[in-house]
Amino acid sequence: MDEKNLENLKIQLQQLHNDAHEFVQSIPPTQLYSAIGVFIFTIWFFLIIRLFKRRASNTIVLTGLSGSGKTVLFYQLRDGSSHQGTVTSMEPNEETFVLHSETTKKGKVKPVHIVDVPGHSRLKPKLDEFLPHAAGIVFVVDAVEFLPNVRAASEYLYDILTKASVVKRKIPLLLLCNKVDKVTAHTKDFIRKQLEKEIDKLRASRTALSSADIANEYSLGVPGEAFAFHQCVNKISVAEASGSTGVKSAEMRARRAKFNRTDNILMYHLISSFSNYRIFMAIVYYHWQYCNLAPITYFNKSYLICYTPFFHFPISTLPISPTESSMAGISAEAAKAVHRRMFAVSRHLIPESNHTHCLGMSACSSGFDDTYHRVHGAVPAHIPPWKPAIDDSGKDFADIIYEKAVGEGIAKITINRPERRNAFRPETVKELIRAFNDARDDNSIGVIILTGKGTKAFCSGGDQALRSKDGYVDYDNFGRLNVLDLQVQIRRLPKPVIAMVAGYAVGGGHVLQMVCDLTIAADNAVFGQTGPKVGSFDAGYGASIMSRLVGPKRAREMWYMTRFYNANEAEKMGLVNTVVPLEKLEEETVKWCREILRNSPMAVRLCKAAINAADDGHAGLQQIGGDATLLFYGTEEGNEGKDAYLERRKPDFSKFPRLP
Repeated sequence: MDEKNLENLKIQLQQLHNDAHEFVQSIPPTQLYSAIGVFIFTIWFFLIIRLFKRRASNTIVLTGLSGSGKTVLFYQLRDGSSHQGTVTSMEPNEETFVLHSETTKKGKVKPVHIVDVPGHSRLKPKLDEFLPHAAGIVFVVDAVEFLPNVRAASEYLYDILTKASVVKRKIPLLLLCNKVDKVTAHTKDFIRKQLEKEIDKLRASRTALSSADIANEYSLGVPGEAFAFHQCVNKISVAEASGSTGVKSAEMRARRAKFNRTDNILMYHLISSFSNYRIFMAIVYYHWQYCNLAPITYFNKSYLICYTPFFHFPISTLPISPTESSMAGISAEAAKAVHRRMFAVSRHLIPESNHTHCLGMSACSSGFDDTYHRVHGAVPAHIPPWKPAIDDSGKDFADIIYEKAVGEGIAKITINRPERRNAFRPETVKELIRAFNDARDDNSIGVIILTGKGTKAFCSGGDQALRSKDGYVDYDNFGRLNVLDLQVQIRRLPKPVIAMVAGYAVGGGHVLQMVCDLTIAADNAVFGQTGPKVGSFDAGYGASIMSRLVGPKRAREMWYMTRFYNANEAEKMGLVNTVVPLEKLEEETVKWCREILRNSPMAVRLCKAAINAADDGHAGLQQIGGDATLLFYGTEEGNEGKDAYLERRKPDFSKFPRLP
């Protein structure tokens, strides 16, 4: 720029300055100050709005009890991998990343801030650090170990739902039922109902409220009504998922190699509408946990769609026959397995209105035959040959038939008085006690079947012809209620007893089947109490166990009204485990026995003692305590004390860990 142009620019700037000065001088001072004030107020106003404006959060908090699978879900959302093992840390896993399912999505993808909060009870306060900034909460529940932890899970969930930060901001919560691919997993509807029941109890007692929320006096639900999740001010949804954890052995992988093409069914669940930010949380559903094929991503806004790596089309368009050309390269057996699994999973996960069943599929409501039996092998269905047995007394049995299965750990005890509808008399009870004692002492026996001769009656109770004011009179004219000893014996027997019921199980016979661990009923079975009709009652196990099985109201109905109930009604009430056709009764009962026999005998023994301990008082505690002592005797630590005493030395217990 030359000097002449520079001089002209200075003149123009000076002229502009003079014009501005004259304009300001011509304006009244009040008007000028008002304009400046409006300008400053406008800037201040927008700064205040910006300061208090709440940004849409992208934070999702994963929480739940330890072992529920939160960390597995965290790693699947981050990179789609199956985290190897379980991590229990003292600090949260906290990262911001693009969800693995959206990494291939075109266009701008917003990252999500995921926080995996440790589930240890002492670390729950850490949750308060993240809830004020959360856009959504994912509460993970272990669907397999749900019942043992239902109380703890309910208290934790109750504490979250009553927090002021959650209530005021109406933070949505997803109740995620994890590990539903397992055979023993509970359904999401069952989990939801149980949590609602437990939270309803907690709401009444208010024992789970945090100190901060007690001050707020906030309570869940509607007063006077049973609690349900839809009553909460924040939206609560329930979904299912599963993750594959743990390191699989080479042997196990090799065993499952031939099923890799057919057993890898991957599911994704779409979770959206968290606050104003739309978040797609892809939860990988490993229906078969031993395979590692690449997932095929498919989202649907309202329900799940099932894909397999080789079909490449939705389940609703699967071929009718597993032998069609689209199944080329897949064996007929493998194809049928795929159809069965996809039918079971789709029926379990897709809403009923969206079902499209394929004619070539066979229903499998629980997936039991397709997963559990592939690993363990299906139990044989044939009825074993029975061999007559005697006890150590060498006496013959007159009122019962005592048999043991050849080559299997099953004993069968049959009440043999069909002419009296298998009603028991004192001699019958004494023989039953002898047979049960022998079965207990026989180390080869693991399960005992109790049944009645013929198809007309399991047992009709005590023989009223022998009843006196002292009880039931035996050959020595000595009256006694012998059956009470038998009930206690069955209850405390450290081996499962299965009642195989055909025909009438009434009166004392009904109580007898209730004290058994399991009951398999034929479709002609009839159940009920007759005591008040004949001037009798059972105020012991007949009342207490019945109340536990069917509930106090139904128990009163059965005793007060002395009505009879058919097998299907009994199954609905919880009196029996299952109902089968009469011709299949023994076959099904033996199958149940074989299922039990391939499990750990000590674990089964302790399970029975633990379940009974709650109702049997000190006697129940004594039984489970004795079983624990027996288990301890077999440990190295238990033998150290005994060996030190016999060797006349001081025991060295320092090498044994003091577990937390």
